[in-house]
Amino acid sequence: MIKKQTKGILFTVDAIFAIVICLTIILSSFFFLSQTQKIRYSDTALDTLNTDMIVVLTLDGTLERGIQEKSSTGIKVALDTLPVQACMRIIVKFKNESVLLDETKTGCTGNEYSKKKQGTFALNGEIYLTQAISWYEE
Repeated sequence: MIKKQTKGILFTVDAIFAIVICLTIILSSFFFLSQTQKIRYSDTALDTLNTDMIVVLTLDGTLERGIQEKSSTGIKVALDTLPVQACMRIIVKFKNESVLLDETKTGCTGNEYSKKKQGTFALNGEIYLTQAISWYEE
């Protein structure tokens, strides 16, 4: 009878030890799984992002409305839909290089390494230059 109590006590200590280890593993895995991860795009992806943004803003009329209204509100809305880690600045210039519209995605500060893409846009006989500059926000 004494041996059964000893085995019972050892089994209980082992079970508690196993439960503590399992809980530690589960809690630490929740911590790591809940971390948000920023994906870093390649240079090719930044070029594609720039090209796509210029094309979309041109085709949906956002650039045309912005030029006519002299307001970059529509551009700002489009830029704020980009993924968290991607930052972009859109600049619309007259053909003489003077800036008409200049907008940057909200929350983006620096651009240590960036990719630049240029496009042209014609409206009412005037030619406008469009630049999209994108980078990764750390």
